[in-house]
Amino acid sequence: MRFSNKTIWEKKRIKDFCEVNPKTEELEDEFIYIDLESVSKGCLLSKNIISKTNAPSRAQRVLTNNDILFQCVRPYQMNNLLFNAENADFQYVASTGYAQIRTQENPSFVYHLLHSPNFNKEVMLRCTGSSYPAITSSDLGDIEVYICGVGEQQKIGHFLDLIDRRIAVQNKIIPVKKSQIISLVIEIAIAILSLIGSIVSFNSFSICNNLIKLLWTIFKEVKRLWSQKKQ
Repeated sequence: MRFSNKTIWEKKRIKDFCEVNPKTEELEDEFIYIDLESVSKGCLLSKNIISKTNAPSRAQRVLTNNDILFQCVRPYQMNNLLFNAENADFQYVASTGYAQIRTQENPSFVYHLLHSPNFNKEVMLRCTGSSYPAITSSDLGDIEVYICGVGEQQKIGHFLDLIDRRIAVQNKIIPVKKSQIISLVIEIAIAILSLIGSIVSFNSFSICNNLIKLLWTIFKEVKRLWSQKKQ
C-alpha cells in the first residue's frame, strides 16, 4: 500500500528501527497485568489489577505509550496490541510471552506491519516447537521488512486504523442483527402456526385474526428495513 509513487521504501531489520524488549522501570506495588489471554486481535479484553508480591515471574514488560506487544507464543493467532497509555491510572505490565517493541517510527504503521500476514509467515518460518510454536525476540528482531518515510507511514497507519475501527463497529453490530433476525423468525413462525391451527379448526374469526398478525409482523419488518435504507 502506498499514497505516493515517489515514496522510497527501504529494506531493514526490525531491530534496526525498533527496540525489542527495552529495559524497563521497576514494578509498582500494584499494576495491571496483561497475559497472553488478555489480548485478542488488537483489543485489550481485560484489565486485571494484581500486586507485585503475587505477580507471576513472567510479569516483566513495563509498558509505555505506543509500545507494541507481539505475541511470541503461537504467533499465528496474531493477538498483538498497540498499547495506548493515555489517562492510565495504573502501571501496565505485560507477560514475557510477548515481545515488547518500541519504535521512533510511526507506531501505528509499525503495528500494522507486524500484524500483516506476510510478516506472520516469516515469523512462523522461525518458530520452534509443535504444540506451542514460538519465536525468540532476537529472531523476531532479525526479520527484514520494507519501510517508508514517516510522512507516508502516518498516512498508511491512519488509513489502516480507520479500517480497524470500522471492523470493530461491524463486529458489534453483527450479534445485534443476528438477534433481531432470530426474534423475527420466531415471531413469524408463531404467527404461521397460529394461522394453521385456525384453518384446521375452521374458526373464521381466528383465521382472520392470525392472518392479520402475520401480515402486520411482515409489514413492520419491511417498514424497518425501508427506514434504514433511507438513512
